[in-house]
This record gives sequence, structure tokens and C-alpha cells, in this order.
Amino acid sequence: MKNRTSAHVLYGLATGLLVWSIHELWIYLFPTALTPGHIEKAISSILIGVGFAVFALVKSGFFSDNSHKVKRGLTYGAVLGLAGGICGFILIDQVDSQLAAMSLPPLVIQALFAFRWLVLSLFIGIGAGLRDRSSTIMTRSLIGTGIAGLVCGIIITGMNAISPLFFATRGIAFVLFGIALTLSLDHLSVFGRKAWIRGLNGRLEGLEFELLQEIHCLGTQSNDDINLKSYQDIRPSHAKLVRYYSGYSLVDNDPFWQTYVNFRNIKEQPLKNGDIIKVGRALFQYCTVS
Repeated sequence: MKNRTSAHVLYGLATGLLVWSIHELWIYLFPTALTPGHIEKAISSILIGVGFAVFALVKSGFFSDNSHKVKRGLTYGAVLGLAGGICGFILIDQVDSQLAAMSLPPLVIQALFAFRWLVLSLFIGIGAGLRDRSSTIMTRSLIGTGIAGLVCGIIITGMNAISPLFFATRGIAFVLFGIALTLSLDHLSVFGRKAWIRGLNGRLEGLEFELLQEIHCLGTQSNDDINLKSYQDIRPSHAKLVRYYSGYSLVDNDPFWQTYVNFRNIKEQPLKNGDIIKVGRALFQYCTVS
């Protein structure tokens, strides 16, 4: 993934189109004439919430070839997407209908309509933090998804107010939200980071893995933090990055000594900015904030 931004834009575009297609398929198969209005709205809201949350939270595991992270993304995406769909759309629709009956200004009603996207975004931000078991990731994700949800909510509400073509408007709205959500999670994830490694070859080339934990395992096991199953000469939990007061050290766990720093065999080596790490056939660069 040499061009990270374009890859994430395409992923967001695909997410929006797929969620839109599923949503429209539901409306086509179960029109209002066959389905009570409140049931149709409830299922539509859940489809939107779960769809966007699942695709947003499996993204990092998908790009990093980490099946364990994909499974956690699926789990938290389903749960937090369901909650976000219910709170962001169903409950706000109920409040919206009550306010409409009170003859409040249309601007208030429209503002509440925009708020639903923000609520869904915040639930997805919480899911990202739970997926990675990191309060730091959760804080960044909440900021990023909150901005994306607020901006998209305002734009989508404006489009709905001036366009009578609700089918097309929904499609544009879903694509816009998918791209904004994906980019916000990607770009805000690097805010304030201190140490990370960057993939230099193979499937993980161009990917960056932030180092936040005391120990990060590198290997072929599904729960290894940095999964290297697509590379040769890699073993389960082949090596690990251990954090000390002065920074991270690379520790070799391989009996055949297939772990290197700056192309020299090591058993344990403190790392400095710019060091080249070689684990089996996988190459990384260790980076810190200068």
C-alpha cells in the first residue's frame, strides 16, 4: 500500500457504496406497503449503523493482514454499530417526531437530523479504542470520527433539504460518510504518536504500526500484534519489541537467529530512530519523533 491516502479513499468509497446497496436492497425487497413504517426505519437504521461500523473497524486488520484484528473489528463493529444505529437514528427519530409535533422551528429539526451522524460516528470511535485495547486510540478515534460525523451530518442535512431525489441523495450521503469516516480514522491515528515501525517490503510495505504497548509480538500467530504470515522464514512469535524507559528494544525469539538490526544478527538490541529491522524476510524501519 504505497499510496495510503488513495487506498483509504477507495476503501471509504467502497464502504459507502456497499452499505448504500444493502440499504436500498432492503427497501426494494420490503417496501413500506409490506412492512410497517416503524419496522422499516428500525431495520434501516441498524443496517446503516452495523454496516459502517463493521467496515470501519475491520479496515486496519484487513490492510495489515491481521485476522485476529479483523475478528475483533467484526465483533466490536457489530455491537457498537447496533448501538450507534439505535441511538443515532431510531432514538433521535423518536425525539424528532416529538419536536415536530411541538411546531418547533425547522432549523431545530434539521439540526437534530444532522446530529444522528455524529452519534453513530462517536460509537464507531469507541469501538476503535476497544478493538485495540487502547485509551489513546479511543481518544484519537473519538476526535476524528466526531469531526467526520459533524461535518457529514451538516452536509447531508443540507442536501436532503434542497434535493427531492432521496435515492440519489442517500447514495451520495453514504459515500461521503464512508470516505470521511475512513480518512478520519486513518489520519487522526498518527496524532501525538511517539514510536512506530514502517513496513519496507512485501504485503506490509508502506504500512505503519504504532508502538503503544509494553510488548509487541511479531510472528505468524493470529494474535501476534504485527502479523507476518505473508513473509518467508517467519515463526510464531518470532520476535518482540519490548519497551524500556529509554525506548524500545528488539528481542529475538527464533532459535535460528533470523532477527536482525541494521542487517546484523541480534538476540536483543536497543533501537534508535532510523534503525532497519529484519525479521525473517520482513523489513521494517524503526521511527521515533525527533
